[in-house]
Amino acid sequence: MEVIKFDKPFPLPEYRSFPVDFNGTTFVYNISKDCCSWVFTTEQTSKLLNLLKKGLTPEEIILKITRGNLSEESKRKKYNMMKIFLIYLFKSCFNKNYTPKIKKIPVSELDVHFKATNQCNFNCPYCIEDSGKKTSELEYNQIKNVFTKLIGFYSNSCNFYPKNKQSIIKYSEKPPSVTLSGGEFLMRKDSTRIIDFLDNLGFRVNLFTNGYEISKLNKHILKKLKQIQISIDGPKEFHELVRKKGSYVKILKNLKKLSEHHGDISIAVLFSDYHEERIRKKGFEKSKDEYIDFLKKIIEISPGSKLNITLQDKGGRSDIKLKKGCLSAKLRDILVKQFNSHIVNETKIFTKGYYLYNCSIGLSPTITENGDIYPCTKDHYRFLPVNNILSDPIKTTYEKLIKIYNNTGLPVVNGECESCYFAGIFCHGKCRLDLVDKQYQLKKQRKDCISCNLSPDLNDVKLLLKKELNQDFFKHFY
Repeated sequence: MEVIKFDKPFPLPEYRSFPVDFNGTTFVYNISKDCCSWVFTTEQTSKLLNLLKKGLTPEEIILKITRGNLSEESKRKKYNMMKIFLIYLFKSCFNKNYTPKIKKIPVSELDVHFKATNQCNFNCPYCIEDSGKKTSELEYNQIKNVFTKLIGFYSNSCNFYPKNKQSIIKYSEKPPSVTLSGGEFLMRKDSTRIIDFLDNLGFRVNLFTNGYEISKLNKHILKKLKQIQISIDGPKEFHELVRKKGSYVKILKNLKKLSEHHGDISIAVLFSDYHEERIRKKGFEKSKDEYIDFLKKIIEISPGSKLNITLQDKGGRSDIKLKKGCLSAKLRDILVKQFNSHIVNETKIFTKGYYLYNCSIGLSPTITENGDIYPCTKDHYRFLPVNNILSDPIKTTYEKLIKIYNNTGLPVVNGECESCYFAGIFCHGKCRLDLVDKQYQLKKQRKDCISCNLSPDLNDVKLLLKKELNQDFFKHFY
């Protein structure tokens, strides 16, 4: 840990710590832009600052660090977060004008999440979408207009997007993707028309569903779906504990119908704290045997070569994931080991907690049932929308997404994703100072989610940081 001094106060957003994830995690601490001109940083972050001092641009620094090897998508996402940090330092610490080159989003990398309805035939207590009764929905013609114009802007920017689906595979690595969800997407009367339209437009169409209404999809429509994810929360007793009574048998029957489907099948099995008491009453060994039989049945009736089972965990409607060592978590871990040849993509369900994902905002926008558009797919209900596609021009929305993708026009909104929070423009939904404990947060409540009015007393901040860092750096600077 070392201290770097600047000629002027360090103007990062107040009371935040910024993780920089490359070859490990480093932190930059800024206490108050009004009263200090120093920042704590680690050796790796110091190297970045020194390269900036030498006059290298953020892009040149990233190329130097990566040696120009950014071909893999994971690496591009990883260094996107670092770029945000470098641009901020470039402008703020060294007072240099910086206008990065605007890169267009390749149409093949466009990945839209379309939450087409809020209506749902289930009422799951842990639903992250607050689905239920039908509220507002985009009409079919509005959907056609929006997606046609949106894909038009992306295709024109790339100058290669073909007019028909057959040639898109020829000229790009993959077609753009759209994931349809809700609520329950299949509750829409025009759901098959929407799938057919988006497929003909050139999208790779994916579907998230609870599986209850799949029987309404004919063979022709099923072939247009590249991936289908169905949620089944374990054996019948466990599934119907939190989902619709009588739904288990019908969903498994519908699953057999998917033998006509030629894409990927994903079965999402959720372990939640709603199941914990049932496992305890039934007994762990008996519950384990039932889950093993259930997974064997799923594998038997599904097109196994394309089957992907995900065992997910979530602590109900709360922000807390399953407690380590609880019966649900223990059972999940045993099943993962036993079925690891079929469980290709072990993952965790989206929670209402804090994300630690690196992402490229602007690349994967979310469009909701009322036309609001958000910069990414992560926990979109916590954001303020970038635009509304019904009231704002599609061109304006497209231009905003491009700017967001390039980190030059990040919106002042309220969200939780790590890279956006790291950029200094999204509020984490709690005290801006990560090191503040719960008692301090209760004492100093903020007034809103967008502009945090919390101004911790500097002495309190110093004590908190001293406790966290376990070193007395502060006496040299005050």
